[in-house]
Amino acid sequence: MVGLVEAVGTLGVDLRTIRILSIGTYDSVNSRPSRLDRGGKLSWARAGAVVDILMRAQSLGINNQVRFLVRPEQFLRIDPRVPEGDVSLDLTCKTDQLISRAAHYSRIHMPEIKTKFLAHKASPYEPLHGKGGTDS
Repeated sequence: MVGLVEAVGTLGVDLRTIRILSIGTYDSVNSRPSRLDRGGKLSWARAGAVVDILMRAQSLGINNQVRFLVRPEQFLRIDPRVPEGDVSLDLTCKTDQLISRAAHYSRIHMPEIKTKFLAHKASPYEPLHGKGGTDS
């Protein structure tokens, strides 16, 4: 969302020309204790679920805002759902498993990535600092 706002608001890029590829880490399918259904703030804090839920809600909210602003062919979000505890970015012992999973999802998403993003050739990069201003 920050990139979209900066491109349109700061750089004046036409919203219709923007393409966004959003790659998440993964979306863990978590189960919560049933006691949370009738628990208050303290129960949720003790279960350690608050931060996870807030982070997930923020991610969903931002992705939905982007989907509202751009056409479906302009946006692709890749954030595979995995079982709870199946993936941990902190464990180097599961490196082979992460690489295999990445290869699997790249095979699934590559046709759409090619269609939406790889047909475009960007114009050569031209830095803004040398255009009529003073470099200090």
